[in-house]
Amino acid sequence: MHKYLILLFLAFSTFIIQGHSQTPSMKWSAGPEIQVYPTGWMPGVRIQKGIDAYSFVSFRIAANIFDHRDLGVQEKEKGNGLGFSLGYHRNIIKNNDHLILGIKSDFWWNSNDWENSPGSGKPISGTSDIVVIQPTAELGYLIGSKENKFNLIPSIAFGFEINVETKGEPVGEGLILLLGLQGLFSF
Repeated sequence: MHKYLILLFLAFSTFIIQGHSQTPSMKWSAGPEIQVYPTGWMPGVRIQKGIDAYSFVSFRIAANIFDHRDLGVQEKEKGNGLGFSLGYHRNIIKNNDHLILGIKSDFWWNSNDWENSPGSGKPISGTSDIVVIQPTAELGYLIGSKENKFNLIPSIAFGFEINVETKGEPVGEGLILLLGLQGLFSF
């Protein structure tokens, strides 16, 4: 599984690094990003590259910090992990660079501490290590202009959290709704 993710990352990196003319819409941008969801948050750093006048590809490295409380499979689930994202985004309306629609997939390596209280007995606990794939569709709004050196992009994303590998007891997965904010510096 890991070798396929590495190959996917290398292919994506080669694609975004390949030569393009540096028109304003094809420049590089980078900056901090945070996404929050009902049971956690994901702080990270995003890098993106314009590929034509209306679209760009993105790469993010982030942490995933969560407390599923009793909303997961186990009674209490809390943990964290590291991961990365690959995405493609496009301006929805030509000649309007403010409304952005995108798709992306996050890949997480999380450690999830869980606990169950079986009636009057001693609580049962453990740790599950999980590999998660999280495909989402994302809608953002660029505050500013592509020609600015710094822009903010608030966003909303909807998708699925899929545990593709679990070492330990099963833990929560399913639908996910994320609110985000990116601060991008263009260069």
